[in-house]
Amino acid sequence: MAARDPSKGQAMPDRLIVDNVVTFLMAGHETIAQALTWTLYLLALFPEWQERAREEVLKVTGGAPITSEHVQQLSLLEAISQEAMRLYPPAPSDAAGQCAFRAPGGRGAGTLRTRDAPSQRRAQAQSHNARLAVR
Repeated sequence: MAARDPSKGQAMPDRLIVDNVVTFLMAGHETIAQALTWTLYLLALFPEWQERAREEVLKVTGGAPITSEHVQQLSLLEAISQEAMRLYPPAPSDAAGQCAFRAPGGRGAGTLRTRDAPSQRRAQAQSHNARLAVR
């Protein structure tokens, strides 16, 4: 990557880039790492989308190292990332799959966030494959 230190404008050594990535993954384990993992998982399930993302990156960068200016132009990759986070939210929210439960004594009802089994998630991802094509 063509990463540069924003304060000095100098190229960042590969080791510093790796250290920064490790820091992001460790600091955001429940968010960034999960979002990246599920995105890569979905791309592995759908090689045709993986190829489309690859083609977009090559078209935008011309084969050059990716810069922050390039990232802003990767609309398909952004859509794929957003869809992965919709299917596999990296942090709990009230927007996805709910599981009804009863309060002790059978009074009242509420909802709990649950994660579907991976096979159910794959079925969801396949059914939403066409959704990405619209974007």
